[in-house]
Amino acid sequence: NGGSSWVQKYDTVGTGFRNLFFVNANTGWVVGAGGVIKFTSNGGDTWVSRDVNISSLTDVFAFSADTVFVSGFTSGGSIVKSTNGGVNWTFTSVPGDFADFKFVMFTNSTTGYAGGLKFGGNGIMGKTTDKGLTWVTLPSYVSATPYEAACVSDDLVYVVRTDDTISVTTDGGLTWIKQYAATGGFDKSISIVDGLGVTAGTNLATNTAVSVEEISLLTPDRF
Repeated sequence: NGGSSWVQKYDTVGTGFRNLFFVNANTGWVVGAGGVIKFTSNGGDTWVSRDVNISSLTDVFAFSADTVFVSGFTSGGSIVKSTNGGVNWTFTSVPGDFADFKFVMFTNSTTGYAGGLKFGGNGIMGKTTDKGLTWVTLPSYVSATPYEAACVSDDLVYVVRTDDTISVTTDGGLTWIKQYAATGGFDKSISIVDGLGVTAGTNLATNTAVSVEEISLLTPDRF
């Protein structure tokens, strides 16, 4: 009913959930600390536990009830994939410099982005173009830890970070531009729908996109 009232669907029993993803009104996943992952096919009325060999789970993204990706970390960052509803999982090939992953998401069936913490304390971004089988580091991303992304298209991606800024790429991760978010810092969530962007940190900030018109193919040498 648009958020007027809420009904508790599951008791965490001391285990905090970190993220959830629903494919439709009935089919969804939730993950959390301690490697907890649960699946529902009836809108959250009942939940089925799945097992993933990762000590702490941070995010989940699903294409269907069968195909699902989960990110997390043990001694290093990991992304696993299941094609049979979480009964079996396969570890994907991720760069070894990921200490952990904060999020994983896809723009289409083949292209996806994942971000997190690099060994040494800096933020790091990764990308896949082969349905999540292998991931490569995006070396142009050199900034604070990314916590969540909003993908407008395959090439246009907004990443919210912990330093009150947003990193934006318009070329699929080859280059990144920094925007100030004005949320008071420690941003952890971002959503973009129909040109309206909302990000949450200590405070809440919104930004409405303006139209963009190409006026020249020339590249300016300075602003």
